[in-house]
Amino acid sequence: YNQRKQENVVHLGIHELGDRDGRIDPLLWEGKPVPPRQWIVEGLIPRGEVTMLTGNGGEGKSLITMQLLVATAINSRWLGKAVPRIKSLGVYCEDDPEELQRRSDGILRHHGRSFADLDGMMLVSRKGMDSTMYEAMFNDMVGRPSAFYERVRKTAIGWGAELIVLDSLYNFFGGNENARPQANQFVNMLASI
Repeated sequence: YNQRKQENVVHLGIHELGDRDGRIDPLLWEGKPVPPRQWIVEGLIPRGEVTMLTGNGGEGKSLITMQLLVATAINSRWLGKAVPRIKSLGVYCEDDPEELQRRSDGILRHHGRSFADLDGMMLVSRKGMDSTMYEAMFNDMVGRPSAFYERVRKTAIGWGAELIVLDSLYNFFGGNENARPQANQFVNMLASI
């Protein structure tokens, strides 16, 4: 039976996984140095990876992410951990510009710094606007990036952002949260930035 099944697969033109499919031969790693993992926040936020901060509403997630953005702009510590000085982009859907300014001001005063020190930080206030980045019908297996996603992507790349904060998830994901294919596509889409 297995031989017959294998013959049918070959007959249909289906081939084994290859290099273009991501196949890896671990024997080729022999004698090569293991590349160190790169971090934005060691042990918490790896570079180049989609990372999610979760919690109940009103518990301070937006404030914590603003503290991270400021910390990377002024090269200070965040939650007791060192962070590099990198460019960042924060897209906030629940806070107006005045609230973002108030939060930034409090964080800067805590560090003895000023707004002039935030040359590596870009903020976007989307309160009251449609900020959908991924669109899919409820039962669709495949969705698509929106025009707003493309604008954020172009801005992040043009700015040279190494950290992008999107606050909060439900404003950006226009799919069925219970559909794994859609959620996976959305995360992969974000990772492509």
